[in-house]
Amino acid sequence: MSAKTRLWISGAVFVLGLAALVTFNWYLKPVWQSEPVARLINPVQKNEVITEQDVALVRVSKDALPERAIRDLREIVGKKANADLPAGLVLAPELVDVDDLNPGSGEAIFPIPKEVLFAVNSSLRAKDTVHIYLYRDAAQSRTEEVPSEPAGEPFLRDVRVVAARNDSGNMVQDTENGNTNDRITSTDRIGHVELLLKEEEVNALRKKIEQGFKLWLVRVS
Repeated sequence: MSAKTRLWISGAVFVLGLAALVTFNWYLKPVWQSEPVARLINPVQKNEVITEQDVALVRVSKDALPERAIRDLREIVGKKANADLPAGLVLAPELVDVDDLNPGSGEAIFPIPKEVLFAVNSSLRAKDTVHIYLYRDAAQSRTEEVPSEPAGEPFLRDVRVVAARNDSGNMVQDTENGNTNDRITSTDRIGHVELLLKEEEVNALRKKIEQGFKLWLVRVS
């Protein structure tokens, strides 16, 4: 092989190697080390509905991603923002009302204090659905015996739970890292519950509480 041929081969190998290095660093590496996630194109105000024009899927470096970044635009389009969100923000579930728990028109978040709760599932968590039964305390009605399960028809059906909190006001979860073990354990006992109700349901429930009824919350989903 002549010196000229070896020189051409060496030059070709150098060029190919350089091209491969550039291709890897500029094209392949960014793809391998990034993921497509939902990012805001336009700023959105608190309680404003996010539209298709406000968000897009953009590849972002894995090192810069929130722990639970949203990867499907269908989860957030048509949902309300939980806070004022600037453009360029990568979205996570805590920033968007993905479960429709923010009160809409004619709705309110109604807190149920501990002294009003007669019984509640220890497995209750935020985003669950409950039926609400009424129970008059045996101390107020001596003829009643404490039942082992609620009787009759629920006073309210299919009520969404916004929060299940302990006595200190912290959310009750399976573990400190969240609901990760199918409700086998909990971080604390439930002290009070917040429910998403229509205004007429709030008024009706408040009257029953004023009449001395306590509430039995039964988780249905």
